[in-house]
Amino acid sequence: MPEIGEIKKGAEIGYKRHGKYIWVTCPDCGKERWVFYIKKERRAGSLRCCGCAQKGQLNSGWKGGRNISPDGYVHIWLSPDNYGVYGSGWSGY
Repeated sequence: MPEIGEIKKGAEIGYKRHGKYIWVTCPDCGKERWVFYIKKERRAGSLRCCGCAQKGQLNSGWKGGRNISPDGYVHIWLSPDNYGVYGSGWSGY
């Protein structure tokens, strides 16, 4: 298992691109993975994994957390750290 911050070429880790990659950890979920290394800026391309980067307001399809069901009920999204989330369904609405 590589060390956090270790930099390798794409060919060394089995990628087709020959650029450099850095081993990083997602700050939200802790998932470790290789990310393209931007040499000019000396940083990783994206720290968050795809699943964490597109949650809630960061998603391009976010509509303010409101959803209207076919029955006409308005469902409001509750974040997992909210006290009232235990009364919501599996989707958070």
